[in-house]
Amino acid sequence: MSTPTDRAEAHARDLARFQAIAMHAAEKAHGAIEATEDAAELCALISALSKAGRVLRMSIALETKLARDAGRDAAVLTEKAVATRKARLAGTLDRMIWTQMRPMEAEAATADLRERLEAEALLDGFADEPVEAQVERIAGLLGLTGEAIGPYVPASLRHRPSSFRHFWGDDEAWEDEAGEDEAEDDETEGVDAVARPSGEPQPNPDPFNGRLAPPIDLPSWECDDDTS
Repeated sequence: MSTPTDRAEAHARDLARFQAIAMHAAEKAHGAIEATEDAAELCALISALSKAGRVLRMSIALETKLARDAGRDAAVLTEKAVATRKARLAGTLDRMIWTQMRPMEAEAATADLRERLEAEALLDGFADEPVEAQVERIAGLLGLTGEAIGPYVPASLRHRPSSFRHFWGDDEAWEDEAGEDEAEDDETEGVDAVARPSGEPQPNPDPFNGRLAPPIDLPSWECDDDTS
């Protein structure tokens, strides 16, 4: 079964041969025009030359279109290959990161991995390099040792370190991080709940009672109520 590339190459060969035939016909018509003295024959030869030229121009235009389409198709295939390679590397290295590093270190390494993949994807031949070689090279840049120190934590459970309990158990690494995270939450939630001494009035959130400025003493004739 022929591939799209094979068919494109066959079409290009046929088109090139047809161009050669059209050019040969145009040259023969031109030679006949130069040799004839008969007016009727001359008109017929000129018409034949015009048709041969039109066919030649159409074949050249078609060749240009095919080349442009082939370039566009190649660009699409390259883009898909790059995206596929990035996804494959990200999946493999992400699992390595989250089994060979502590949670806080893994978060930083994951962000570093995303930036490295974006940069390397712009290089020529990114999708052509062997996957194993890429994994080994990038893993070394990220500081991975190849030794697992804990179970893999799925990405959907990484939003809070406290959710690592199921995977890390009583390990001190996640306990410290979970404690810091929960302390920050408690501090934020308790800003408005600070204990006050008994009997001390709460601050008035609207000291001007709805006015745009502090109240002032007005003359009696400018007051709304007739208190005079």
